[in-house]
Amino acid sequence: MTPYDKLESKLSWVYLINLIFYIIPLFTVRFELWQYISMAAALLLFLFCYFWAYRCSRSAMYWPIAGIVVIAALITPVNPGSIAMFAYAGFFIGYACRLPRYVLLMALLIALLVLLYLLLDIKWNLFLVMGVPIVLGVSLLGRAEQAKLRHRLAELQSEDEIKQLATMVERERIARDLHDILGHTLSSIILKADLAHKLLAHQQPDAAQQQLTELSQIARDALSQVRQSVSGYKHQGLSAEVTKLLSRLRDAGFQAVFTGEIPQLDPRRETALILALTEDQAMIRTALPGKRAGCSTRLYS
Repeated sequence: MTPYDKLESKLSWVYLINLIFYIIPLFTVRFELWQYISMAAALLLFLFCYFWAYRCSRSAMYWPIAGIVVIAALITPVNPGSIAMFAYAGFFIGYACRLPRYVLLMALLIALLVLLYLLLDIKWNLFLVMGVPIVLGVSLLGRAEQAKLRHRLAELQSEDEIKQLATMVERERIARDLHDILGHTLSSIILKADLAHKLLAHQQPDAAQQQLTELSQIARDALSQVRQSVSGYKHQGLSAEVTKLLSRLRDAGFQAVFTGEIPQLDPRRETALILALTEDQAMIRTALPGKRAGCSTRLYS
């Protein structure tokens, strides 16, 4: 049972003010002692069912509703102010029931009021004239509470769907980014490893050592990039990445020059551009030393 599957009970005591119809006759009419005792007992039993209804789910609310109706019907011959109890029953019916069952139960409740009025010698002539509109009106308040509940549940469901969709999008982003990052990186590692193996076969340990050193750096860079991707790209910004790319181009033997200004982009586009620059760095690292010298490149914003 969700928190929204039951009534909010913060103001449940305040709503008991409607019992004024039941309490007024206690001070305006003279009763026998047994009648006072029976009315007090009925009031206590009603309060039990009332708070029971507040604390149970909609599907289990029929039991306290039935209890309220029985108590109100039994005390009506003594105190016609029991119409207030019938009103509470109408409220809980409006809150707990779907429209077809609501119409059926409210029709039965009104029929019960008419039957009580016809069979009992009720001293209050306005028992039906005032009672029926009160019961129906309060039941509509219960319908309004049910509509409020449905709106809240719809909001919760919408929030859950948004969270699930965001999770799926994030997973797809991470998978796509990992593919982009590791695609070139793994190719670089394979090329470096093959090259080192061939250099060792040709008795060139120094050159092979250089390739293994670069291979180790590529692996470390790949690990760092994977961590950035999974954690949401905690990069240093586009300017830092461009500077890093220029530095690596120059270290590789290129004459790299940047022309223009670094544009201000939103985080999503900036991350995509940084990822593209990362791929460029991976491709640069795969270049052979003999092919780097004498090359030049120019970057434009």
